[in-house]
Amino acid sequence: IGLVVETGCQYFAPVSFPDQLEIGLALERLGKSSIVYRLGVFLAGHGQAVAVGRFVHVYVDAATRKPVTVPDIIRHAIEPLAGL
Repeated sequence: IGLVVETGCQYFAPVSFPDQLEIGLALERLGKSSIVYRLGVFLAGHGQAVAVGRFVHVYVDAATRKPVTVPDIIRHAIEPLAGL
């Protein structure tokens, strides 16, 4: 299973309903048992980010909670984010 073990966000400008947002997702790092993602939050049609975020998934055995290798199905799904 994948556990979110770290999250963070920096805000640069306010947004509110009914603003339309666009989210960019990128792969920062692919490790043996973890993946670090970066996010950019933009007002639709604008190039300047209103927020940037980061989150870390660690893959573990469901019973023991010991780290395991990132499953191949996940690795293949995130390949486009890595430019592979």
